Amino acid sequence: MKVLALDPGTVHNAWSVVEESEGRLFVVEHGSLSASRRGRQEVVGAVEALVIQVVERHGPDLLLVELPKGRKPSVPREVWRELQGIAHSLVSRLSSTLPVCTAFASTPRGFHDPFQPPGWRQRLTGLNRPSDLDVRRSLEGLGLGPLPRNSHELDAVGLGVAYFHFPDLFQWVEEPSSRDPGPRWDALTEELRRLWAA
Repeated sequence: MKVLALDPGTVHNAWSVVEESEGRLFVVEHGSLSASRRGRQEVVGAVEALVIQVVERHGPDLLLVELPKGRKPSVPREVWRELQGIAHSLVSRLSSTLPVCTAFASTPRGFHDPFQPPGWRQRLTGLNRPSDLDVRRSLEGLGLGPLPRNSHELDAVGLGVAYFHFPDLFQWVEEPSSRDPGPRWDALTEELRRLWAA
């Protein structure tokens, strides 16, 4: 099974392709797209074009998109709203290309909230407020090979890896055109059951 993980942003949009084969995870490719000084529609259009190229090159089974949760005090409200708009626009536009799952990187109360599970960064590291270095150390311990130096690309790799370790953190997004996800989604669900049983 192969997933395309996308970490959208107002400036940096990072992606990775992570593949599971015979019980091992491999980082197939990763990269980022700088979108500084562009409007929301331009960013979404550029990222959508990039995703289509990566899909043609690697044929992933699933698209994972990180959604923003819990604005940091250092991030202005208007930038936060823009980031939320970009992420949700990408999910909406790309759900007709591939099946899509979403997840949060971190949740405000992490492991201390009985009603909301921690985000993928929190589960991967076991920490309530993980840093980029914590994520790097957790990924290095998995034997994935060389990891990206860019923290945004590293997050995209982490998102892809987290899907295979913690699929319960991810929410399926329905295709807008249909309530019946069809045979491709059934095959993915069966593949996940096989991975969980291993």
